[in-house]
Amino acid sequence: QVAQDLGKVEEKKQERLNHLVKAIEGMKPLEAANLLAVQEPDLAVMVFEKLPTEKLSKIFNLMEKEVSARLQKHFLNRSK
Repeated sequence: QVAQDLGKVEEKKQERLNHLVKAIEGMKPLEAANLLAVQEPDLAVMVFEKLPTEKLSKIFNLMEKEVSARLQKHFLNRSK
């Protein structure tokens, strides 16, 4: 029962994440960059993992350089 409940919680979390990713994909790159720059790094990275590479590169390019570099490092370290 506990495992089922945890599975349902994780499933709902993934549904919400997918919904967020779709919303961000629909934004202009500058709007997405501004939004993701102020999110918790772990959440931003989860979104990055689901975005198309072309959109992600535009977002990184439009962020302040320090923020972009910090989030890229977080993204790379998480991918290991």
